[in-house]
Amino acid sequence: MSPGISLCSLCIFSCPVITFLPSTSFSFQSSYLVPELQIRKNIIQCALWSILQASCTKNLLISMVAPSPAEIQYQLAHIHKDRSLDIILSHAICLPMAVIAVVLRLVSRRLIKDSIQADDLLIIVALLFAAGEITGGLLCVRNGGGKHAILLEDPLQFAKLVFATELMYDPAIAAVKLSVLLLYRRLFPNRRFRIILWCVGGFIVCYSSIQNVMTIFDCHPIEAIWNPFVKGTCIDLNTLAIVMGILNIVTDFVTLILPMPLLWRLQISRARKLQLMGIFLTGGM
Repeated sequence: MSPGISLCSLCIFSCPVITFLPSTSFSFQSSYLVPELQIRKNIIQCALWSILQASCTKNLLISMVAPSPAEIQYQLAHIHKDRSLDIILSHAICLPMAVIAVVLRLVSRRLIKDSIQADDLLIIVALLFAAGEITGGLLCVRNGGGKHAILLEDPLQFAKLVFATELMYDPAIAAVKLSVLLLYRRLFPNRRFRIILWCVGGFIVCYSSIQNVMTIFDCHPIEAIWNPFVKGTCIDLNTLAIVMGILNIVTDFVTLILPMPLLWRLQISRARKLQLMGIFLTGGM
């Protein structure tokens, strides 16, 4: 068996998927790579046989064939491209904004002498998970994220970090949506509306839990997710990932529009109604 590498995408922090391929496939020779990259032979081979296997973006194994010579030439020709700064900047902007928003929310509670509510607690939980995901993303950058996969010096460690980071995503998203639903429950005492909120919230909890459990137990044993030397069986989560992505979008949309009919029925001017709807939509986004 000779190692080969398949890339979900090139030169971004995404999903380098390393596979083992028959000896008839294209082979990476150190004599070919080292003059171009000036990288030690053991690092190159490590990057080639390592995996970001089943856990990587929900097991979206794009290809199980060796890369074409054109793909290799592309990476070599663009070997100095680096998107790590983009990742760092996006995290550096988004996390402080989220922290400021949550802090202002809590400060406003104190100013009006109101107690912390369940929706406030859930948004704090969401912030903690988001901070964990961003921390994991930064650690991935530190370990080679944002660069071409052939430059990974410790692909096994990188795979573990990706796995740990993506486990933070589903709870963070679910907590945000549930916080919004609990806010609606406080603002709108309508009994029928509350039943709808409980149904939507239960649905979000169910599919988010399924998504996280499937991510964790994608392979048996779990270590087979990141370790190519552990023999195990992994399921193909490609279809599930697509379905869950669609459900995320649908529940985002549903969460935003849920209060709109109630706002429209308020006994106020149309201009005020539109302003309130705009505020809710802006807050939801």
